Amino acid sequence: MSVHAVQAPSSSATATAGSYTAGWSNASQLRCTDCHANADATKPAGPHTSPAAPILGAPVWGASPDNADLLCYRCHRIGTYLDGTSDSAASASRFNDATRLAAAGFTINGKLHMLHTADLGYACDSCHVTHGSATQKHLMRSDVGFAHSPTDNGGSCDNACHTGLHIYTNP
Repeated sequence: MSVHAVQAPSSSATATAGSYTAGWSNASQLRCTDCHANADATKPAGPHTSPAAPILGAPVWGASPDNADLLCYRCHRIGTYLDGTSDSAASASRFNDATRLAAAGFTINGKLHMLHTADLGYACDSCHVTHGSATQKHLMRSDVGFAHSPTDNGGSCDNACHTGLHIYTNP
């Protein structure tokens, strides 16, 4: 199970150090208005109306993942999840596999979040849910065919986005 800690602390938060922007951590507690608000600065503030559905303070759905104003990047580091500048071999995102990517002809140092967002153009919600997952770690959507390895040092994905099963192992 995994959740964004909305209105109460989470005992299941597992993001690694370095994956958050300043001021946020696994111990952080969100308020509904951290995400739900009016994205139009010319309109009254508050969570009752917004051009960014569903009543969000910034775009998520249908937004390009390279949009630095994407709601997810208010808490999660662009350098970890988009451009890879702060995603190291020790991996703040824990979603890396240089060997697999090199074999496939990619030269992005194993940074699989960067591959999916910056290179392939998927937004965060392509793989992750926003409020929580009853069955998956790391807010993974249950319909993307993702499974963690038994040691939680990698995983696999088997869905319509891939040809066959894709397995990755963190360094």
